Amino acid sequence: MATYRVRHTDGSNADDGSTWPLAKADLHTATTGALAVATGAGDTIYCSQAHAQSTAAAITLAALGTAANPTKIIAVNDGADPPTALSACSVSTQSGGTYSISFSGFAYYEGVTFTTAGTSNAPIQWNSTTPWYHVHKDCAFQVGTTNTGARISLGASSINIDDQGAEWYNCSVKFAATAQGIAPRCNLLWVGGSVDGTGTIPTSLFLSQDGIGGVITCIGVDFSNQTGTGKSLVNVAGIGRTDFRFRNCKLGATVDITTGSYAGPGGVTVELINCASGDTNYTYYKGSYLGTIQHETTIVKTSGASDGTTPISHKMTSGAGTTFSQSLEGVAILVWNETTGSNVTGTIEIIHDSVTALTESEVWVEVEYLGTSASSKASFTNDHNSTMLSLSATAQTSSSVTWGGSLPNPNKQKLSVTVMPQKKGPLRFVVHLAKPNYSIYYSPDVVIT
Repeated sequence: MATYRVRHTDGSNADDGSTWPLAKADLHTATTGALAVATGAGDTIYCSQAHAQSTAAAITLAALGTAANPTKIIAVNDGADPPTALSACSVSTQSGGTYSISFSGFAYYEGVTFTTAGTSNAPIQWNSTTPWYHVHKDCAFQVGTTNTGARISLGASSINIDDQGAEWYNCSVKFAATAQGIAPRCNLLWVGGSVDGTGTIPTSLFLSQDGIGGVITCIGVDFSNQTGTGKSLVNVAGIGRTDFRFRNCKLGATVDITTGSYAGPGGVTVELINCASGDTNYTYYKGSYLGTIQHETTIVKTSGASDGTTPISHKMTSGAGTTFSQSLEGVAILVWNETTGSNVTGTIEIIHDSVTALTESEVWVEVEYLGTSASSKASFTNDHNSTMLSLSATAQTSSSVTWGGSLPNPNKQKLSVTVMPQKKGPLRFVVHLAKPNYSIYYSPDVVIT
């Protein structure tokens, strides 16, 4: 594992990069082509703080590291050799052609800003047809072209690539047209960082793509600049099988979570946990083809669930495609159980707006528990008492608990399941809503008797 240096101001691609006076001039030349020097697994390239490369051509950064020993590209202060302080450097393509910056291989980047002004539809792209994995820390990805088709493209469209993904730590993205955004085709973990507000804010941050999907996990990212009428985080139309998971992120004050129509039950899902524009700590949202689940603070059960201050319920709204065999599932509620060999009954309270009570085929609760003493294999039961051959018309039990808020025709019911656990452990309760185009509210606390 060797170390090399890159400094655009006085470097030469004919040099070997072994010292700062012999630095390479271009980052991509150090990794790719006949003049490449960082050809071994685990090699390190130091990029000088004076490095501000601007190239009138497409750039391919093909790291030759391995999964176990990635190539490391680190922005440093060149005042010492070996470097003792981190810094920042930049790599960019000029305008005048369909120029792009393409990443491949296994690499770690720190402190590098990547900017493209070329008119490519994928000006910044990770779309290698061979396995790749990249970790970026304190980096920025900036689309400088106003081409409306331009995307930050993550992942190859080929279904044969089974090893690709990226991690961004404290990284930012910037765009130059409202139709631009991020097109994900692989797993992405984005921790910290932001959407740069000095650029043009896209209509939707995550956009449609072809090919395979992945899991997009965003934790602690500042999306507050992604805001305004008609702006959204995810345009779900045209996105393949992708799960979006946002946790503890800051949102724009007027942003929509999604726009567009979900393709089907096997398509995209979007979940936000504790993501808001203000200082709340209880927000929740999950959307899919089958419907949405989100927090509610007005129509709430008296002395029910809360964050310690604010009473909370969950509102479930089913889609047109919801059926008994394809129900909308609520958020799992976990309750620790110490009882073994005796019956335990769990009850969840619901309320909805109708003079007609919901039946056991339209709403029910399923519980997962440890029903055998000889193993940790889960057992399951529910209170729908139905099969596809004989859907139950029996109404769920009515209830007299008190709810806050106001509905024109409040109908209070309860969902109860009795089980006999054989081992101590968690009881996992999940509410199911099968009636299409309908809304219910349930308190995400379980009364155990």
